[in-house]
Amino acid sequence: MYLKKRNWIFLGLMITFIKLFAQYSILDMVARYSLVAKYDINKRQYLSGMFRFKMLENFTELDSWRVDIGYGYKFSPSLKISVHYSFNPEITTQNYYRNIHRYYLRADYHYFINKYLTIQNRVIFQHFTHRFLTDIQDNGYKPYYRTDIRERIGFSYNISARAAIYLQDEVMYNLSECPLELKRNRIYLGYEKKVNKKWTTKVYFIVQSSLHRNNSPNRHYFIFGWDWILNFN
Repeated sequence: MYLKKRNWIFLGLMITFIKLFAQYSILDMVARYSLVAKYDINKRQYLSGMFRFKMLENFTELDSWRVDIGYGYKFSPSLKISVHYSFNPEITTQNYYRNIHRYYLRADYHYFINKYLTIQNRVIFQHFTHRFLTDIQDNGYKPYYRTDIRERIGFSYNISARAAIYLQDEVMYNLSECPLELKRNRIYLGYEKKVNKKWTTKVYFIVQSSLHRNNSPNRHYFIFGWDWILNFN
């Protein structure tokens, strides 16, 4: 009976997500694949690394790749805060790759309602620039820069001792604009499974709405993601 109940919950979430997807005129189908590594220095401190690449044009064209390193501190079983640096070359409209540097502070909070249901909240404060460590003008050209704050909130539901599904919504505000402007919304539906003591995998779907003011049309994307996470401890 419990297995059937869990399957009905997952089916309900999938139907809701498909209905939401059908409401939008999708501009492109995007795929992103990630390999993540984590290492606990001790019970409180940890290091992380990630390599990710993203495909556009219905999964056929490489758009960007990213290398991320981070250091985190666990304040409690429910709260951890980390600082990160990412090197992120991305292709421009002129068809060349521009190096983007990203610095961000991340806070993750989980509230365990019971052994099945968990409320999740993540906040990221991030800054992008194409100059390493500085926004100083270079040869008369003002560099690219942007500062955002992102918040993702949702829940996960354990469908077994090793697997869970999750549904989340994320908003992003551009702090470089005045007044404060909502630039993007993402809705996530995902599946996470602990394969063994070392490896965890995640498969997820995202409906992304890139929001534009004035007369520019809003743009909607469908994103497929697949992550592999390695725990060295």
